[in-house]
Amino acid sequence: MADPTSFRPSRTRLRWLRATGLVVVLGALVPPSSWAAEALGLRQSVAEYQRFQDWSTPISEVMVNAGDTWIEVVRSEGVSGKGVVWLERSCVLPSPSPPWWEVSAGGLEVFADPVLGWEQLVRRCETWVHVFVDQGVRVRVWDQTRSTISELDPGVAHWEIGAGGRVSTTPR
Repeated sequence: MADPTSFRPSRTRLRWLRATGLVVVLGALVPPSSWAAEALGLRQSVAEYQRFQDWSTPISEVMVNAGDTWIEVVRSEGVSGKGVVWLERSCVLPSPSPPWWEVSAGGLEVFADPVLGWEQLVRRCETWVHVFVDQGVRVRVWDQTRSTISELDPGVAHWEIGAGGRVSTTPR
């Protein structure tokens, strides 16, 4: 007859308990260590830079489709080759989805997938889209939260939209 006071958990239960313990330990260690790394300035950046003149088609329109991203547009009369785009994502831990762009029929479309939720809590990312264009290039921004497209005023020399949607401008 078996001793009713002895208890031997099954292997499946032991594996489940080990996995749960590992998740709890990671959850307790990773976010505080990413905050500490950010406080120390330990960020990894991925940057892409391209001049409009490097593409085979002339760029007359830029569409920025980037969620939770800082967007900076600088308009100038003397931009060589009609413009420059510079994408930058810096994170405490590397992000698997850097910003990118597509060029087709006179248009440049810039994309940056947002880093949200637990991934943002751990990676602590910032994404920037810098666009430098002359007065003849149209720039539009797709606002994912409001589902609207805004065309930026060509009379404004510097236009900046923060990740929270706040707009600041510098007139000519």
